[in-house]
Order: sequence, then C-alpha cells, then structure tokens
Amino acid sequence: MPSNPLLHFIAKVINLEDIKVVNYKFITEYEIVIEIENQQKERS
Repeated sequence: MPSNPLLHFIAKVINLEDIKVVNYKFITEYEIVIEIENQQKERS
C-alpha cells in the first residue's frame, strides 16, 4: 500500500465517511483507479 502525499490527497478529495483509500494506480495520464475499503461496522 502506498503511503505518500498523493494517497492522502486522494483520500481528502474523496472525503466519504467510513471510506478508506487503500491504493491507487494510474491507467493513463488522465485516468486513475482508486481502491477503497468500507470502514463502517456492520449493525446487528
């Protein structure tokens, strides 16, 4: 998992509650794939 300023920037831009940005990969100069995880705990 990359840990760098770009990863933190992506997380701030997405800014979704209970979502963690795990990874990213540039596909082209203008396209990026972002891997996220749901951090919300399941409710019983």
